[in-house]
Amino acid sequence: MQAAKMTLLKIVVISIGLIIFLGPFTNVRAQFEFEKLDNQGIFNMFGEEKVITLLPNPRYNRVEGVFLGAKVVYRPQFIKDFLMIGAGGYGIKNETWRYEFGLQKDFFQFNRLSIGAEYFDETTTNDGWVMSSFENTLAALFLKEDFMDYFGRKGWSVFLNQIFAGQ
Repeated sequence: MQAAKMTLLKIVVISIGLIIFLGPFTNVRAQFEFEKLDNQGIFNMFGEEKVITLLPNPRYNRVEGVFLGAKVVYRPQFIKDFLMIGAGGYGIKNETWRYEFGLQKDFFQFNRLSIGAEYFDETTTNDGWVMSSFENTLAALFLKEDFMDYFGRKGWSVFLNQIFAGQ
């Protein structure tokens, strides 16, 4: 039992993200995020590292209705540990296009340090800790309940993220 606990502790990693948001009115805030990831989640967040990864992102909520979207992650082979991320989609109920474009550069394989920037116009929520977007979509479709509060967010951000991996 003790060995199992020690093994579990070895694969738990704490990610501390320091995100600084700078908006058009110099609205600045810092946010610390603590996240537990297993070993696969640290270095392989999008599965096998491919040059281009396409991730569909359909969802349903009371603001956008049916949202049809996708996310593309591009890893150019000529720049090591560099990501270009683009996401977009259309909300049928509010008849609005939403998008996000970002760049990220990673340093170090162990205790990864990432810096990046993004530009976005999105419908978002601070209620992600309650349930995932997928769970909320199921609740909205089958239980006729939407548990999240939404707001529009447009602007850009610059971030610095450090992952500490213990032995």
